Amino acid sequence: MDKTHKRIGNGPKYSVTDNGYNLCGACRQLGITHHRDISHTFGVILKKHYGNCINFKKLTEIMEKNRLKYHLTNKAIFLPPKQRAIARFMNCSQWIGWAKNTVGKYDTLTSEGKEACKFAKEYESLITELDAVIECMAYVEKRCKQDGLSKNLAYFLQWYIARTLVTANGATHRMRMTGIDMYEYLRDECKVLKTDKDLHIISSDIIESCFGTFKATKSPDKLCGITKHVLILPLAMLFTSRQKRLEFDFKAAMENVHYKDLREWKDLNLYGNPAMERRDILRKA
Repeated sequence: MDKTHKRIGNGPKYSVTDNGYNLCGACRQLGITHHRDISHTFGVILKKHYGNCINFKKLTEIMEKNRLKYHLTNKAIFLPPKQRAIARFMNCSQWIGWAKNTVGKYDTLTSEGKEACKFAKEYESLITELDAVIECMAYVEKRCKQDGLSKNLAYFLQWYIARTLVTANGATHRMRMTGIDMYEYLRDECKVLKTDKDLHIISSDIIESCFGTFKATKSPDKLCGITKHVLILPLAMLFTSRQKRLEFDFKAAMENVHYKDLREWKDLNLYGNPAMERRDILRKA
């Protein structure tokens, strides 16, 4: 980060990172105004209060077992969405939404559907609780991502969290504690705002989406590492609008850039490729 500052000539107005100790510590040491990414932080909060919950663990385990049990059978249409293997608590909305809808429509399902989804009915109270938490988190994230964090918005969202999770009728202890942590997160991020007119983006979605473009098209073989295909990142950044896509001269790019240029760039910028090394070793054998 220090090298980046020196190369650019000045530091950033503020930074947004996940909750990693190395990034948070670097910002603190350099005196950079720092925000914790809202999606990552809400995922951490959800994991804190539900990660060790016995019923939560049983529910997710049963869902995964049923996916394998009924895969490629006539009950496959009733299967829940796949859970993320990494950062699971950052992407719970899909399967929780599925569980809520399944419970609501359970009485209208066929006998086969009821057999495949009866576990959701057994955990109805937990699913209802999770749905309320996820719905609140989704609304708070949406407002912060669309409008940017300001003190006025934070005050409103703190009231919304208190009404929806902390003081709501029938709220469980987990819901209240989750709401309190969300409330305190907004309070802490507001301390970074120096004036009532300050407006900060506290989400790294734009960066995640950029790398997502690369991850969605790269080889699934992890041994391949980073290849010349990573050049799709700056290319994607050129196409941020329809007008830029229409104006881009593909013919000139294909005529002026050669494989030799790509090889030279790779030798200067990329590390060794384990997949290529393995192929060369086996070829010699």
